[in-house]
Amino acid sequence: MMIPWMFLESTAWAVWWVLWPRITGTVGSSNLGLFINGSSTQFILQLTGVIVGIGYAVAGTFIIAFIVDKVMGLRVSPKEETVGLDQTQHGENGILFR
Repeated sequence: MMIPWMFLESTAWAVWWVLWPRITGTVGSSNLGLFINGSSTQFILQLTGVIVGIGYAVAGTFIIAFIVDKVMGLRVSPKEETVGLDQTQHGENGILFR
């Protein structure tokens, strides 16, 4: 299964912006950064939150995909793929080859 590049990119940026302030200690006046004071408590808490959030999103996606697959199916038949989804699903011709 391919994971879309944009999903990975946006997830990587979200993780970066959640963890970076705690690595450098640039948020707030307490300077509790990992490299400034050596305190890893807040960094570990935020890292745990990131991991739990990603796990929750992945689990929820698989649960929804499983339910949709059982109710209506996620794939069309090979015949419908061959004829074309524009014709079989919408009853129209999207591209006319001559």
